[in-house]
Amino acid sequence: MTSCTAPCRGDRGLTLVELILVLAILLIAALLTWPALINQIYHAKARGRAEEMARHLLVARLEAMKLGRAVVARPDYLRQSLYAFVDDDEDLTFDPGEDLLWVLSGATAAHRDLLLMGPTGAPGSDADPAGSVDGFTAVGGSPARAAVFEADGSVRDPGAFRIADRRQPRRNAFEIRVEPQATARVEVRKYVYDGPSGTGFYSAGGGTWQWY
Repeated sequence: MTSCTAPCRGDRGLTLVELILVLAILLIAALLTWPALINQIYHAKARGRAEEMARHLLVARLEAMKLGRAVVARPDYLRQSLYAFVDDDEDLTFDPGEDLLWVLSGATAAHRDLLLMGPTGAPGSDADPAGSVDGFTAVGGSPARAAVFEADGSVRDPGAFRIADRRQPRRNAFEIRVEPQATARVEVRKYVYDGPSGTGFYSAGGGTWQWY
């Protein structure tokens, strides 16, 4: 029988040097994977924001059908939000006494890098929606645009709201498109540079989406 006057090699734990080496390896591995992990989290949040907008526009359409009245969805550029209301007087403007159905705020940490704008990076405003809106219905004689859902479930004019981040030189941009007019299908599309059919917005699926 073999006896040890000091702790045997197999009975003791890691030495301080071994522990430091293990921690160093874990730290290096974390540093190498951290940027990719952060990007994955950001991509999930960006896509989630676009899908959240799509769900709210679908709710606006369903409310128009349920109530038998026109429902309008408009962007609020000052608050970077989207809101919908029952448009009793058909002026496409939210007036006192009209029912506000929902407000989708953009003022959260998860979405602070996403703005109501297109892939060119020109921020939208009521005076100049720029690339933040494509199509939809003009609000009076102003440049502002609104999605108008009719009581029969159609959209008055097809179009899309767009959001994009501030990244350079290529932005991650999405559009929430509502078309065709009769069925007002709501779909999320992503802007892809040099895609299979050229630069533009692509539907999900088929491996066409790219992140920047």
